Amino acid sequence: MKTLASVAFMLLFALQAYAGKVDGTWKATFGAPDGGQGMEMTFKFATDGDKVTGSIATPQGDMPISNGKITETGFTFEIDFNGTTMKNTGTFKDDDTITLKAEGMPAPDGQDNPGLVLKRQK
Repeated sequence: MKTLASVAFMLLFALQAYAGKVDGTWKATFGAPDGGQGMEMTFKFATDGDKVTGSIATPQGDMPISNGKITETGFTFEIDFNGTTMKNTGTFKDDDTITLKAEGMPAPDGQDNPGLVLKRQK
């Protein structure tokens, strides 16, 4: 029973450590299919316990995120993109860098999607 309590405590501690890391404003550029200028996006995240809220600002307008939560390795959230729910997974590379992958989103060149690199804005 002590072992189970210890594991639960360590997991809770790990989740709380990630919770504080995601808060803030992050920027990324989504590449253009033809190699031209990409589209800049601004991500704003806030946490409350293990819940993540926020929005993504693009030239086409803002998209709120939903169902955001902290995980053991980073965080997840969903966005509604033209009527389709896209699930996203963020993984921390370091304190100022997140790799973000969207399920079912092809890369601009049609290859496997390497994800977006988000950089913290200070």
